[in-house]
Amino acid sequence: MNDQIVSPESGTRPAESSGPSRSKPAILIIDDDQALCRALCKTLSEAGYEAVGALDGTVGLKLYSQKKFNLVISDIVMPNCDGVELIIALRKMDPQVAIIVMSGGGRISAENYLRIAAAFGVSGVLRKPFSMPSLLEMVSREIQPLPRPPSH
Repeated sequence: MNDQIVSPESGTRPAESSGPSRSKPAILIIDDDQALCRALCKTLSEAGYEAVGALDGTVGLKLYSQKKFNLVISDIVMPNCDGVELIIALRKMDPQVAIIVMSGGGRISAENYLRIAAAFGVSGVLRKPFSMPSLLEMVSREIQPLPRPPSH
């Protein structure tokens, strides 16, 4: 599997891998729910993207500063650096970065969190739980489709 998950404890560099090709669009997934982060990385890797997961907003920001990602997908309710703080910091680093946010709610409803994030100009919002096909559809709108290899 080509997906990589980086936690605050493991440092801020994804494991070096000979697997992901530099020609694959790179997506950074940030969610403190390790199982969901891993599932998203797996789904996106299988769809032909280079997927890197961060289990913390602070780690996600450090990863973004080290590598240019084509898209960031982030939860909103997280410890240390929440999704709104993350959006503001990412916009300072790269005003053009495409960002999709997701939320299942917290102290307020998911819709309210997503509305707040949308006010910061995110590319898309997903209410948890969501289907992987809906995620892939949203991702494909943000990233041009991958070229298919010629068939012989």
